[in-house]
Amino acid sequence: MTKKFEMSMIRELTYFLGLKIKQDDKGISICQEQYTRNLLKKYEISNSSSVKTLMVPPNNIGLDLTGKPINETLYRGMIGSLMYLTATRPDIQFFIVLCARYQSNPKESHLIAMKRILRYLKDTMADAEHAPAMAPPVRTDEQILPRIRWVPIGKSNCYLNEEKSQPSPIFKIAVDILKQTNFFRAFTASSTIPAIYIQQFWDTICFDSKAGSYKCQLDEQWFDLTQDTLRDALQITPVDKNRAFSPPPTPDTLIEFVNELGYPREVINLSNVTTNDMFQPWRALTTIINLCLTGKTSEFTQSIHNFTEDKRNLAQQAQGKKKATIILIPSIRFTKLIIFHLQRLHNFHPRPESPLHLPTEEPVLGNLKFSAKGTKREVFGMTIPNELINDVIRGAVYDAYLKKVAKHQRYLAGEEVSDPDSPAPKPAKPAKQTKPKPTKQSKPTEPKAASKKPNQRTAKP
Repeated sequence: MTKKFEMSMIRELTYFLGLKIKQDDKGISICQEQYTRNLLKKYEISNSSSVKTLMVPPNNIGLDLTGKPINETLYRGMIGSLMYLTATRPDIQFFIVLCARYQSNPKESHLIAMKRILRYLKDTMADAEHAPAMAPPVRTDEQILPRIRWVPIGKSNCYLNEEKSQPSPIFKIAVDILKQTNFFRAFTASSTIPAIYIQQFWDTICFDSKAGSYKCQLDEQWFDLTQDTLRDALQITPVDKNRAFSPPPTPDTLIEFVNELGYPREVINLSNVTTNDMFQPWRALTTIINLCLTGKTSEFTQSIHNFTEDKRNLAQQAQGKKKATIILIPSIRFTKLIIFHLQRLHNFHPRPESPLHLPTEEPVLGNLKFSAKGTKREVFGMTIPNELINDVIRGAVYDAYLKKVAKHQRYLAGEEVSDPDSPAPKPAKPAKQTKPKPTKQSKPTEPKAASKKPNQRTAKP
């Protein structure tokens, strides 16, 4: 370049447009530590408390037509400043874009969400002066796991989007009850993760009999997936921060509670409880929990066990004559939350060249049907206990539910002959008349010619 342009070499480049650049034998690394500190100081976040998450469920950021307006110039400046920071912090990109939708008429709720992102940066920001520079990755994506060995991702473990909630009151009540539980955040949280780490997680996961837990490899490190790791990664935290996390009650307590809810027959063992036999909203609630957690089971560890068993069976089938079945990665959203949690603690390589798996690629929990098979009528058999009713549930939604409970009771008592929620019975199809098969008529047999013809001799003259 010196042959074409007039240049002068002053010194090695160390800082350029907010990027701190470090060059050594291991490679080139960039950092925006000082840029982040300047942002925190500019928007008066330096003395504020830090937070561990980018957003607090429910993540219902919307137009907020009734909110208090704020300074548009201030809000747009924060958006632009944080967008430039995504060059080294891709973990905040999705949430910045989400807040950027409302730049035309921002409200106070949008500003609170933006400041929370800055408080999250304060918590995750490492001290650049003491933190060692990260060396380049030891292996490429293809060396970690060849593309031909990648496993397709299944559609289980749905994302609960409250903005697309159903108009049915039972769905809204079930969501409001879920908000009071310790595991509601696990239904609404998501993250952006390099796709190679998802594949590596499920390719290396195995059970360690000595540790008594599962373990997996991510990047170049091995991790034990203990109960505490899963709880922290899935953000299973108390609703009340002043109360410590309490384990689930004993099976006897759960059985007693299910009986109190009005199960049609006495429960002796929890494994005998049939979801379709439960009253609303308990059937709806358990359906949402099952679908949100894994799609097939209510425990993430069970989905890991099923996946490892399927892999083992697949290897055995490949050696035999049976046709091999296709295995799918279950619980994609939980997988990403675990990887994101471990990545924050142990500083994986960001792998900018690797394709990302975005939250928009996850299946969203769609319309749920809580009616029995073959009917549209939902089963409303009882009211909701008072200890589960709060100010959010109490009101028009709960009143609409009580009306359906009363209507269902009248239907069972025979006061209403027909239920408009039930479809009219389909007319019975006329029985097919079997056509008589034509009998085969035997063809008349022709007389067989003699096998030997008489010798005809010509008379001699």
